[in-house]
Amino acid sequence: AAAAAAEAAEAEAVESAGRAGERAPRCTGSAMAAAVSLLSCAVGDAGARVVTFCGGPCVGGRGAIVGAPLSSPMRGHADLIASADVGDIERAAVSSYYSELAERAAVHGHAIDVVSASLDETGLWEMQPCVHSTGGAAIQAETFTAPNLRTSLLRLFKLDSDNELEMGFGARLELRTSRDCAGLELLGFGRSGKYGGQGELTASEAAGAHCFSWDG
Repeated sequence: AAAAAAEAAEAEAVESAGRAGERAPRCTGSAMAAAVSLLSCAVGDAGARVVTFCGGPCVGGRGAIVGAPLSSPMRGHADLIASADVGDIERAAVSSYYSELAERAAVHGHAIDVVSASLDETGLWEMQPCVHSTGGAAIQAETFTAPNLRTSLLRLFKLDSDNELEMGFGARLELRTSRDCAGLELLGFGRSGKYGGQGELTASEAAGAHCFSWDG
């Protein structure tokens, strides 16, 4: 009932904003930054996660993906592939913002989840570094009451026999190879990078072999 009421209120806000010729006011990127900062101060040395619920595109703050006026064009698939700017939105600046936000969370071992429920764009493409670099989860549906979204959330916060959450934080992966192996790259979630390049991949020598480590 609470979810249905929230959805109805959201729909009413969007409808009212549409009548005024503007999209519903959302500063999702700024809200995520506030949550990351709060967790870093409160539990900077412990695992935690930020769960972001998006019901539409961010139109305000540094993380905005489109302008507030409905006349402002929304970026399309071709714009994403070409990293082209659309209207007043600078794609490179937006991507850099969410990448920096992901790094701030990752250094403390905090995950960022994005739950997107809207028929309109919500900016999940721009926010993907927050999910990939922190080991978070991305869940997408048409509405917040969709059965698949609820099922996914229940699995994300599943409890074990001791009534504890079945999730871990601050994982570390170490791989030892022969001395002839000069570089590796981590595929999947985590703070990664090629040996000698960017990222948190470190390398050292141990017992005549190369030791590669990733922090996630």
